[in-house]
Amino acid sequence: MLFSFWASLSLPMGYHTILISIFIIISLSLITSSKLYISLISEILTIMYFIVTEFAVLALFSMLTNYDTATIANNPDIKLQYSLIVKGVQFLITFLIYRMKKSFFPNLTTYSQNGIIFFLVLGIFLMGIFIFSLNYVVASKVNIILYESLLLLIYIVFVIFGYIIFKEKTQSLKIKNKLESQKEHIKNLETVISLIRKEKHDFANHINTIYAMCLLNKPNSLERIRTYLEKITNKLKSSYQYFDTGNDYVDGLLLVKSNYAFENNIHFEADFDEAPLELISIDNSELISILSNIIDNAFEAIMSKDVNEQKIVSIYTYIENGMYNISIANTGPKISNEDLDKIFEKGFSTKKENKKDHGYGLNIVKSLIEKNNGEIKVTSTEEETNFLIKFKLNQNKFNNIKSNSKILHTTF
Repeated sequence: MLFSFWASLSLPMGYHTILISIFIIISLSLITSSKLYISLISEILTIMYFIVTEFAVLALFSMLTNYDTATIANNPDIKLQYSLIVKGVQFLITFLIYRMKKSFFPNLTTYSQNGIIFFLVLGIFLMGIFIFSLNYVVASKVNIILYESLLLLIYIVFVIFGYIIFKEKTQSLKIKNKLESQKEHIKNLETVISLIRKEKHDFANHINTIYAMCLLNKPNSLERIRTYLEKITNKLKSSYQYFDTGNDYVDGLLLVKSNYAFENNIHFEADFDEAPLELISIDNSELISILSNIIDNAFEAIMSKDVNEQKIVSIYTYIENGMYNISIANTGPKISNEDLDKIFEKGFSTKKENKKDHGYGLNIVKSLIEKNNGEIKVTSTEEETNFLIKFKLNQNKFNNIKSNSKILHTTF
């Protein structure tokens, strides 16, 4: 409405009708996040709808009142009556179509990215129109105060649209990140279920073996069964471990990583008792990406060592100087001082094979940590390489945990 009024005032006759139509198409695409051709078809159908209803009502109105078209057009009172009837009929038909709940574009899909594109297109369009209108405004001596007032209102509406699109984009990114976290969590749970099924199958075989040993009842059967059970128990304890990190998604991730460590003869340990992960404020998908990349990097470093050497990967969290610290260490080979300075650079990798597929994980890790106002440092010696991540401590959650700990301590 604002743009139509402004265009009628500020643009030459004929041009303003075309430009208003273009404005409607872009605006409709912006509001609905749909493609331009859909908006174009919608506007054409709407214009046809207005033309058909106006001519149908005109014919019926002329027949009932015996007024010809010229009389209706030139008599203000009769024209007002006709206009009210036309708008009433159009509103009624529109309302009935709305109540039908029928979509005229059943396969229409919208994309949040379209909103950003059309917002930029609308901005470029408006800027071009404003520049185009200046000569006409000056030449036609248009009311400059009214012109500028309408211009200001259009600008304000444009800014409001931009803010709404920004909020929607932010919300969609949060939903996308949450979805990615859930996908990763589901993937980890599927791996866990697969492990449990495997253990169940193996456990059934072990039971059958023990049962057979009992039936055979050979000398020292009791001692042999005890020894067999000890081996099974030790293997079961080592095959995969459950860690209570304070984050369900990370729990699933570490369980899967612990099984990988067991299968590759790596001693994997984690300690989150002193500082659970709930004490930091970070998106789950980003936290998973940070931890999984560093742990995978540690596993790769470990696997490059001599088979006879001890292979250890450990994760330890603690609070120091009001900061939340995550230490991820491995006993892999020492990283040279020269490589330490480049380790977080995009595309940098110490691997000789398939270098184009490596060198991005640690760069992503650093970007995500800095995005969450954290920092990461790497130290490396002949004995150990340590990745130390620091985040701001969520003081409110920390105080709540401390107060709950005091209550439990007093109770017991």
